[in-house]
Amino acid sequence: MHKVSCALLTVALVGLGTVPAGSLAQARDLPAPRQITVRMAPSGVQAPDALAAGRYQLNVRTARHLPGLLQLVKPDRGYTRADLRADERRGRRGINRIQANLRFFGGTEVRAGGSGALWETLYAGRYWLAGFGPGGFSVKTVHVHGTPSLSAFPRVSAEATGTDKGLRLSRTAPQAGRMLVRNVSNEIDALVLLPLKKGTTYADFLRWLRRPNEDMPVRFRGARSTAALSPDAGYVLRYRLHAGDYVVISISSLMALGPGSGPRQLFRPLTVRPRPGAKSARMAVTRGTEGFKSSPAAARRVERWLATEDRKVPLLADELVAGSLTHN
Repeated sequence: MHKVSCALLTVALVGLGTVPAGSLAQARDLPAPRQITVRMAPSGVQAPDALAAGRYQLNVRTARHLPGLLQLVKPDRGYTRADLRADERRGRRGINRIQANLRFFGGTEVRAGGSGALWETLYAGRYWLAGFGPGGFSVKTVHVHGTPSLSAFPRVSAEATGTDKGLRLSRTAPQAGRMLVRNVSNEIDALVLLPLKKGTTYADFLRWLRRPNEDMPVRFRGARSTAALSPDAGYVLRYRLHAGDYVVISISSLMALGPGSGPRQLFRPLTVRPRPGAKSARMAVTRGTEGFKSSPAAARRVERWLATEDRKVPLLADELVAGSLTHN
């Protein structure tokens, strides 16, 4: 997969299922979301051609030897797949056009032969299911008709909200569950989860920010990230993580607040609790990490930069974004 396709994916893979506040309280009395299966195959994305409007659980499956990433987007009227393919060859200028013409509604990463899941509310209009794999990407058009009726909001085990004033985040989460990810800032957002090294704490990380040295308390290798979220967007994503302590960064908060802001606004702690009955963290996560993706290339870029350059928060954000845009 070439770099521009990766850039499109990173910018686009997430989205909106805007949730009325009342639906959370009414969840027990409402019917469950409808379910559809989306298959990612060497021949392309396979899904229904048409759907009735409503809340859906999208169950994503891949072929045995085909890992992939699926994104759900809604193109503006008049924007075509030919436009998308032309823009993805134009570098940064094309990415800007893609951002202006697509509304991003969620996505999931799926290991080879595995599965992923996300929950979205689909309204009337034309949607694209874009699948990314080793051979490139394909787009499936789905037409949605009618008016969505209320259905149960999926039960969530953790929440994260990026804002212009900082990141709001659950302090603890189980190893596996559903995360409600929202963006109420004015910028496209993504979350980066950095595991703390064994024996270090969130307080150690804050001290390191004030007086950085070579002994970083976080590991960039093994980092996880959600994909980008449009402003005023959110979705529910199935996740699975290693147990332990993390530092979580909201890219929109990092960019909006800058170096003059307090570190507790920019970086939040998260403790992932071991799954009950699991013999070890390693055994508990062998089924994959659907919904979060690691970026070894970003890790190497950030670590090289930290070893050689002045450490400033805006530059850290630039490196994290640049690394995630260009990794394979």
